[in-house]
Amino acid sequence: MAMIADILSDGIGPFNTREVATGIWLAAFLGWCLFQPGVRSSLGQVIKAACHPVLLGPVALLAVYIALVTWALAQAGLWETSLLKTTILWSVTSAIALLGRTITAKEKPGFFRELLTDNLKITAAVEFVAVFYTFHLLAELVLIPLITLLSLTAAFAEGKPENRQVHSLLNGILSVFGFGLLGYSIHSIYTAPDTFATWQTFEEFYLPPLLSIGLIPFLFVMKAYASYEQEFVRIGFAIKDERLRRTAKRRAVMSFGLDLGGLRRWITHIQQHPVSSKADLIQTIGLIKMLQRREQKPPTVSADQGWSPYLAKDFLSAAGLATGDYHPLCDEWFASSPYLELGEGLWKDNIAYYAEGTEHAATVLKLILHVNDMDTAPTSEARFLEVIQTLYQHAFEAPMAEPLLRQLRNEGNFTRVIGGKRLTLSRDDNEGGSRRGYRRKFTIEHLAAVGNS
Repeated sequence: MAMIADILSDGIGPFNTREVATGIWLAAFLGWCLFQPGVRSSLGQVIKAACHPVLLGPVALLAVYIALVTWALAQAGLWETSLLKTTILWSVTSAIALLGRTITAKEKPGFFRELLTDNLKITAAVEFVAVFYTFHLLAELVLIPLITLLSLTAAFAEGKPENRQVHSLLNGILSVFGFGLLGYSIHSIYTAPDTFATWQTFEEFYLPPLLSIGLIPFLFVMKAYASYEQEFVRIGFAIKDERLRRTAKRRAVMSFGLDLGGLRRWITHIQQHPVSSKADLIQTIGLIKMLQRREQKPPTVSADQGWSPYLAKDFLSAAGLATGDYHPLCDEWFASSPYLELGEGLWKDNIAYYAEGTEHAATVLKLILHVNDMDTAPTSEARFLEVIQTLYQHAFEAPMAEPLLRQLRNEGNFTRVIGGKRLTLSRDDNEGGSRRGYRRKFTIEHLAAVGNS
């Protein structure tokens, strides 16, 4: 009986009651799956897929790398065998999740810096304290499925306007649980500080962040490898000649290395401008490298030529309309932003920004608003007007005058020339044959540069 009482209150050996309860529920779920013929068959297929070399290979490499990091920490006196359980639990939860998140994440600046800072935030310490103390095993057996169910339901309701109240309610309940755990841990530390203020506790606190930081070089390499695998598929569509395709892949690795943005940019270019020889490959790689250098140090563009394209493309970044790179397509050069969606609902309104011109200068700045729901039109129009003012501020290096602002607000269509630049606002109620909305377009053209008067 004493042994049962110990298990119910403390856990089994190195495993606390929360870990024991999680194991029990996982075992119960697995047992249920094995007794369901349909689920058992699907589970076998899942296990078979998980053992495929494409998935098993990276996980095996991950295990080897973690072993090397652990060995290095042990040599530095930062790891010992008492931390083996923490290391294993971190490996099968956080490490695999980080690997999957890294491989599937979209390319964005500061991704790995974000991973690093996530492990150094004060919230990590708060979370550690909140989960340090566990409850009686029977309580954990109730809490774990309950919190899991609430979390999954909240995640399912997130992003759906019709479920907004449900999502807020569930988040509130989860917050109560979280603060309750934190309060319980703080009370336990206050009443028995000796059980918390130990070297073992300190080691278990610093080990997961330290392992995560040590994992970043591996994640970086795996991200690069996965990106090359994905981009090489695009090369296969862009270049039909097998020999030239192999040459293109070698040149890509040699020329771009870990510059994944440059790699994607180059492959997009050869998809739009087909290559037929090794010389074409070298020329297109040189073009991308040259454009990257220009972006690092944008050349000066005189006022009578237009705007620097490398500055113009970022005029509206702060407004949520950051464009991609400035590049050629057919006989024109341009940069465009993704659609900035406005409001809620199935048919969201949106705004897009374009900078167009020649290789050396942007000569036309363009904003387009698509109104897809007349109920949201006033709000979207107000946002469109705000963005227009921001674009005007950058294009003219001066704020918009109040009379012009009133004209923009009150007129559907107009054209006006100011300081050698033509402003045009138009409205098209039949764009795309839509019966539910309309399109608004605002342009600023540099007249001297485009050859108009």
